[in-house]
Amino acid sequence: MIVSHEKKFIFVHNPKCAGTAFRAVIEAHHDHARRFWGIEHEPYFQRDIDYAHLRLWELAALFPDLVALLESYNSVAFVRNPFQRLISAISEHFKQYRPDTKFFELSASSQLKIAETFVSNELTLPRIQADFRYVHFSPQSWFLALGSTRKVKHVLPILADGHFGREGLERLGLATMPLKPLNMMTASLAPLLNSNIIRNFTMDFYHEDFQILYADAALRPVILQSPVPLDMTRIFSIPGIPSTPLLSRPASKSNSLARGLAALKPRKLMRHSVMKLRRALGF
Repeated sequence: MIVSHEKKFIFVHNPKCAGTAFRAVIEAHHDHARRFWGIEHEPYFQRDIDYAHLRLWELAALFPDLVALLESYNSVAFVRNPFQRLISAISEHFKQYRPDTKFFELSASSQLKIAETFVSNELTLPRIQADFRYVHFSPQSWFLALGSTRKVKHVLPILADGHFGREGLERLGLATMPLKPLNMMTASLAPLLNSNIIRNFTMDFYHEDFQILYADAALRPVILQSPVPLDMTRIFSIPGIPSTPLLSRPASKSNSLARGLAALKPRKLMRHSVMKLRRALGF
């Protein structure tokens, strides 16, 4: 996370969404007393915390003043297609924390078998909540909202046109410049998306992300331009959101559809969104 009190902006680092490259461009403007980077033990949670990727429920517990500033400052976060983001997170996890597996030297079939076992047995909600080594697998909604309230003012989609970096800088009131690709995947793991196990895990575990992205017209292309077929009925049939500290199920219907799921209760959202998507696709 980058905080500039002088320029009144906050960049929320949603992992595997070009955050490292964007951070490198704007880091000189960081003037908060605390540097948000690295792994440190946090007594409040009695565990190690990844300060580069603070989820908003962690930020609310540790730095409540910054949560308030998210709405008054120009705050920006990027979002990405959940399938592509999961594959990137798998790559990051094995590169950082499991080098002994030599994952990237294995055959495609061996990589697939390991990845399927990994998502099936290890990517559990308690582990992703509490173990910093799995922070890259956090739902994107954890970086955007607390309960039914979206805190980040500007949520920008990462699309193939690559305009998100320029738009992010513009929203922060900074001069535009190209982003230098950083922290790229070691090798293409796109074939993993041929796995029904990995596809179904993504749609089920990240159903809240799919729902939020679809509900906002500006973000909808992120899921409609999906690298694999989507089962939208499956996605919208799962109500609620992954349970996390300080996150509760949306209860308010006061916001517009473009403000996200808070505008609709889960059953109404399912009927409305599936019907709208079918019309858009000509079903």
